[in-house]
Order: sequence, then structure tokens, then C-alpha cells
Amino acid sequence: MAQLTLVAAGLGGAMLPRPARPVLPAGVCVVPVVRPVPTRRVVVAWREASGPRPAVRAAVAALRSAWDQAERSAARASATVNAPA
Repeated sequence: MAQLTLVAAGLGGAMLPRPARPVLPAGVCVVPVVRPVPTRRVVVAWREASGPRPAVRAAVAALRSAWDQAERSAARASATVNAPA
């Protein structure tokens, strides 16, 4: 990753999503960002002239469904952790 090459050379810092983090170069360390919790937007792109094909529509629908399910699970977990004793 180009960002990590620059960090290893002492030419900057980088913010990386945890799942995309490769093996770190020697001398580079990571510190988790916990407050505020970072978020990221994910988008889908296709050629405007052809519009989204059925496979793209199906993939987007599946991703939305999985995201909704993950959000519900996170909300339940948060409610359990924050519930009064």
C-alpha cells in the first residue's frame, strides 16, 4: 500500500480501515481510533449509459439486507451492554 510506504519512509501518517490493513512494514505501528468511532460510506458505481444490471441490483439488495441485519444485531448488543443492572 502506497500510504504505508510513505509512513515507513517517515513522510506522513495514514488512516486505514482495519480489514484492509496488510502486514505492516518494519517500524510502522498502528493505534486504533476509538473516539469518535470512525465511519465510512460505501457506494456502488456503474456505467450511466447502461444502468445497473440485474446482478448489480441483486448484489446491492443483498448488501443492504446484510447491513440492516448487522445494524439490528449491533443495536441489540448495545442495548444489552447498556441495560441497567
